[in-house]
Amino acid sequence: LLENRSIDLGIVEGHSRSTSLKYVEFLKDQIVLLTSARNANSKKEIVTLKTLLQFPFLLREPGSGSLEVIAHALKSIGISLKELMVEMQLASTESIKSYLMSSQCFAFLSIHSVSDELKNNDLKIIDIKGLKIERYFYFIQSHGEAESISNLFMRFATNHNFRE
Repeated sequence: LLENRSIDLGIVEGHSRSTSLKYVEFLKDQIVLLTSARNANSKKEIVTLKTLLQFPFLLREPGSGSLEVIAHALKSIGISLKELMVEMQLASTESIKSYLMSSQCFAFLSIHSVSDELKNNDLKIIDIKGLKIERYFYFIQSHGEAESISNLFMRFATNHNFRE
């Protein structure tokens, strides 16, 4: 859509190979392992990589950028998605959060997407020894974009986002 000039600005979680696009770092995100705060099978707050293979998982649907980031991080430590006990794949973060709160499953989600659930003690983070999953979101524009409302929005969003 940017290359066709249908839109002026986009936000993506990675780089494409298009040289016609300019990338500006926007937000650093961390993907964390979560489960219900009432999950009786999750007494530990830190688990080993081997333990991951024993958990029932909810994952995002095939083609999801988040799933690709998770698959890449797990692959770097010698675990493939096929080795996980996947109970279900869902198409949205909201559906995963809802299912998590009433199940014994685990899921990888953006820390930014679960702030309310963590505050309300509905979900809890389980740290994984030896694994940290981070990604960046980028603003993308066509190269040579003139000063515009898009630039104003980028400045506003950069100064009023979730940065730590």
